[in-house]
Amino acid sequence: MKKITSIFIMITILVLALSVSANAAVEIKLSHSGPTPAVGATNDEGCKAFKKYVEDKSNGEIKVKIFPNNQLGNEREQFEGVQMGTIQMCSISTGTLSTVDKQMLVMDIPYLFANKKAAYSFLDGPMGVQIRDEFGAKTGTVMLAYGENGFRHFTNRVRPIKSPKDIAGLKIMRCDSDSGKKLIKSMVLRTADRQGMC
Repeated sequence: MKKITSIFIMITILVLALSVSANAAVEIKLSHSGPTPAVGATNDEGCKAFKKYVEDKSNGEIKVKIFPNNQLGNEREQFEGVQMGTIQMCSISTGTLSTVDKQMLVMDIPYLFANKKAAYSFLDGPMGVQIRDEFGAKTGTVMLAYGENGFRHFTNRVRPIKSPKDIAGLKIMRCDSDSGKKLIKSMVLRTADRQGMC
């Protein structure tokens, strides 16, 4: 089957208000939509690395409990849980975050960055910091970091894709996001409208 695999830059979010007493152990619920265990599942691997780091640096006074596979709801519900304080952290896609703040749509543009170095320069530079800060101010959350789960790109079993003309005639499966829809339509492609892919 010919298909498009869309990969997201993932985002980790933390609510500032952890209301616990000074003597109580702190438990952070960290939710994500990725599978576990899975080789190369960067979202889950990133969450596990965060857990280890926090628990080591706090000498076990802060525990991180990871909830993978949408156990605490889909990505939108996870983010709303963070805003309400029922979940302390979530690692979710920009596709979901763009429904709250349209600036996040910039991350969904295929071929935007020439390579990883360019992507990291943008995300760690003034524009990435501005997007992160404005998102936090708008949502009442703190974005700790941008994470990577690969670039937004097209894949298939028919031929290499180096320009929009290379996808002419291919059946395209895409994420159900406004930016994804507009991109595909702008390239005059036939789409296999499969919702829930991201």
